[in-house]
Amino acid sequence: MSQGDQGNRGTEKHFWDGFFELLYDKSDLRVEEQASVHDWLRDAEPRMQELNEPVFQAVVGGYHADRVAYGFLAGYQSALRHSFDDLPSSGLVAFCVSEKGGAKPTAFKTHGVPQQGAVVINGKKTFVTCGDQADLLLVAYKASEQASGRPLINIAKVKANAPGVAIENMPEMPFIPEVRRGSVLFNDVLVGDSNLYRGDCYLNYAKPFSASEGYFIIAAVIAYLLRVAKDYDWPLNHVDELISLLQFTVMLTKREPLDPQTIIAGNGLRQSLENFNKKTRDLWQLVGERDQSRWLRDGAILFASDRSQQIRLNKARAYYEQE
Repeated sequence: MSQGDQGNRGTEKHFWDGFFELLYDKSDLRVEEQASVHDWLRDAEPRMQELNEPVFQAVVGGYHADRVAYGFLAGYQSALRHSFDDLPSSGLVAFCVSEKGGAKPTAFKTHGVPQQGAVVINGKKTFVTCGDQADLLLVAYKASEQASGRPLINIAKVKANAPGVAIENMPEMPFIPEVRRGSVLFNDVLVGDSNLYRGDCYLNYAKPFSASEGYFIIAAVIAYLLRVAKDYDWPLNHVDELISLLQFTVMLTKREPLDPQTIIAGNGLRQSLENFNKKTRDLWQLVGERDQSRWLRDGAILFASDRSQQIRLNKARAYYEQE
């Protein structure tokens, strides 16, 4: 075993030792009402910044959330910091990929034109998670056409308050409404070369992120559930099951997200979480009415599967069926 592997294992053991102690610490007080994203950041962000590994930041951020929406944010932010290792440790980041025509490179109208050590970006992104709550934007834009005819996608780091950036929030979603969504218009936004990610950023960043972000979100929301289970004295066998599911989820974040085995295991994880939700439904009667209603509204985020996930799963199964 290399020194690097030993160091990583030591870091992981140290984290789990501390997390288990927290779970069984009877003096640990309940999370106070967090009326806004700002309140959650105030409580959770300093604790998240104490950790170097993004997935553990997700767990801590979810554990110190008073609702699923902030667990989602903890996972989403940690997934971005896992994929982009030079992001600031504070504030909210939004990944701007989708456009009116979709999230594939061929649908992109947002483009960048080189200009003396910088790029000028114009275009519009839609369905941007965090909307005007974001401090920093990661903007996928068309840099050029490749020989294959497919657009080459680069990514720019842009401050949300930069000149030429305009954010318009969408109407509230029916789930996790505390996390805003919006569209972002870029009008002659100047971005220096030091804030650009080059190469095929669709293949190197956007596509893997789409496959991996769910595991970080799941890890954070399971941690939120563990907090609920502790606060309301759920049976210990359910707590043990959540811990098992959490540790499995953490393991998946360390795997190649587009590997067929990871995709199939991830689908199994979501099915296990759906089964757990069904058999613990009555336990939410022990929880306060406000928390219960939020869970009924938002809890499906743990095991919901969107169209892109289903496509990846079908391809992963086909990969082995063809052998």
